[in-house]
Amino acid sequence: MPDHRKTLRTGVVKTIQTPAWKEIQADLLKYAGEAGIPRDTAWSQLSDAQRDWVLDGTPNWKGNWNKQWYGIKRFFEYLESKAYKMHIRVLLSKYRSYTPCPPAAARA
Repeated sequence: MPDHRKTLRTGVVKTIQTPAWKEIQADLLKYAGEAGIPRDTAWSQLSDAQRDWVLDGTPNWKGNWNKQWYGIKRFFEYLESKAYKMHIRVLLSKYRSYTPCPPAAARA
C-alpha cells in the first residue's frame, strides 16, 4: 500500500482505483462494512487482522465471488489467470517484484 494514510474508502489499494476495476473497490467497501472493518480509518491504524482481511479475504472463503470478500491476493491470482492479455500483463508488471529467496540457513 503506497500511502498508509489513506483509508479503504479513499483508495489505499491503488490497483483498484481505476475505472476498469471500480467494481473491485465497490466490493471491498461493501464486504468491509459487512465484516465490521473500518472503511474510514487509515491503513496504518488498522489492526493486523483487519489488514489481513483486506489482503486475504474472508476467512474460510468458499469461492463465492459475489457473496464474500475474496481479497486482494485472490484478485491478483485472477489477474494472473488472464495474463495472456497484453493490458493485464502491463498492469501486473507494475506491481510484481522479484525478490530472491533467502538462503536455507536464514529460513530455519
